[in-house]
Amino acid sequence: MAAYYYVRNDSMLTFNKEMHPNMGSIDIFKLFSLSNEFENIPIRENEKIELHKFIERVPIPVKGSIDEPATKINILL
Repeated sequence: MAAYYYVRNDSMLTFNKEMHPNMGSIDIFKLFSLSNEFENIPIRENEKIELHKFIERVPIPVKGSIDEPATKINILL
């Protein structure tokens, strides 16, 4: 499955390590945002204002700081 969807091995290791049966939507999105495929996503200073606006309006609450790339990915998802 990882090869078919071009998911890197280290991301699959993270998923296998952190995933458990009682995860809710918030936790699944947070886990997905930790994928190494997103490691080169920068957080620009001029984006932080928009990210603050988005984080208040997303349908699924986002955990984390605006300064973390995983939070930015989670907001965009």
